[in-house]
Amino acid sequence: MLCRSRIIASGVGVPFLVLLMGSAACVSPALGAPLHIVTVGDLHTSFYSGPSLRNSFRSIGIETVVSTVPWPEETTASPTDAASLASRVLEGNPDAVVLMVGRLEAKSGDFNSLVRTAFSLLEHIDSFVTLQKPATQLIIAGNVPLLNDSAASDRLGNLINPWLYRQAANRNWLYVDLDARLKNIARWQLLYHDGDQLTTEGYDWMTVTVRNQIMELPFHDPPSIPEPATAGGLLLGGVILWLQRRGNRAL
Repeated sequence: MLCRSRIIASGVGVPFLVLLMGSAACVSPALGAPLHIVTVGDLHTSFYSGPSLRNSFRSIGIETVVSTVPWPEETTASPTDAASLASRVLEGNPDAVVLMVGRLEAKSGDFNSLVRTAFSLLEHIDSFVTLQKPATQLIIAGNVPLLNDSAASDRLGNLINPWLYRQAANRNWLYVDLDARLKNIARWQLLYHDGDQLTTEGYDWMTVTVRNQIMELPFHDPPSIPEPATAGGLLLGGVILWLQRRGNRAL
């Protein structure tokens, strides 16, 4: 799990530092490095990701580099296209990859295209992560309904999302059921702009939901870097000792 850490200095000329932490067990991917996130998808990804996701992390004290790789709109994408797509997704050795696909194929009815392209993409990512960067964390996000196309929405709910769930389960990746989470919101239909795209509030919800799932991923520090809980304990202990030596018994 990621954490937020912040150092606050008091006034009155006393070097008193407090380390605020979100969790005693939380760790960051690398000392001083922003979290590198790659999102893959079409329309919804273009709205919830990028600056929106980066700013959402920044609002809780975490710096990120967010890259968005668009899903190919052509329903004839081949395994060769998937290999090229995988190389773009994995460029720079990301800490986390979020995949949200299937909406275009649900609208076109071409489920076989999704299976060909997405399965090949997942295989390439799996191989890379296994052989070169096992610390990369992977998320598959299910699709939200399409309110202006009942046939496409049925394909999403009954065919595509279950297939994506099985892919995540088979690879031990995290699956985020956005459909179920959205429908847990009262009057969730009001978060749609036109039955396909969401409103600003809808995409804000999607951004925060994806961000919170990334926060739960088991990132790990290099072995030589102490966990923040340890560093915080050492810092607090040093502060207390300094104050005691000054004769301050208020603690």
